Amino acid sequence: MAGGYPRPGVTLDTLGREIAGYAAKGFPWIKIAAGPLGADTERLRVAAGAVADSHLAYDAHWAWRTIHEVLPTVRRWTEFDLAFIEDPFPSDSPHLAQQLHDRTGIPLALGEDVTGRYAYRDIIAEAPPDILRVDATTTGGISEAIKICALAAARSIPALPHIFPEIHVHLAAALPIIMAVEVTDPAQEIDLLWNVLANPIRPLDGHVDAPTAPDIRVELDRAALAHYTVGVKTVRA
Repeated sequence: MAGGYPRPGVTLDTLGREIAGYAAKGFPWIKIAAGPLGADTERLRVAAGAVADSHLAYDAHWAWRTIHEVLPTVRRWTEFDLAFIEDPFPSDSPHLAQQLHDRTGIPLALGEDVTGRYAYRDIIAEAPPDILRVDATTTGGISEAIKICALAAARSIPALPHIFPEIHVHLAAALPIIMAVEVTDPAQEIDLLWNVLANPIRPLDGHVDAPTAPDIRVELDRAALAHYTVGVKTVRA
């Protein structure tokens, strides 16, 4: 479950209740999104106190630029036993990720915005992540994602797809290297695609059923598409 986004009106108390709600629903991994670095130690402390038996992770969203500006803070996060920090630096700076891993020992998840198997091959060679992030919707489709997961499997690196669970549940059903399918809470309105799907993924007790029908079977709700369509204008050729 990806949540814990810092937004207006979100306090430490509401963050704690949100995370505790995900834990109560049985999600084995719960990830919170980065806010201002100076505030995130306390946010992580609250989240860590609410995850119960779930694993806590943190998504930095490529926000950091240098080691020296984040290291004094991130070193203190070892007390939270994080499952991973995701994409701490831009993906074109894998050496910084490697330095952060070496100096803190906190596992890293890398690759969410990377496209193509060769770019993933280079990341795995330069800064082998503890978890490889992959997104079939941006990296070349299911076929390319399977090749990328094969690269991860060759190094025994678990892979964690980036949201779009209706797509990535197929990878999880087919490939044992996939550690989980990432979802967001519709009530938080983070990923809005579920609004226009006729058959969105509905987790139960922190798990989703593997599909049994042929093909991808991502069906659009035509009425919802019409409802959300605005500003359509035809232009004479």
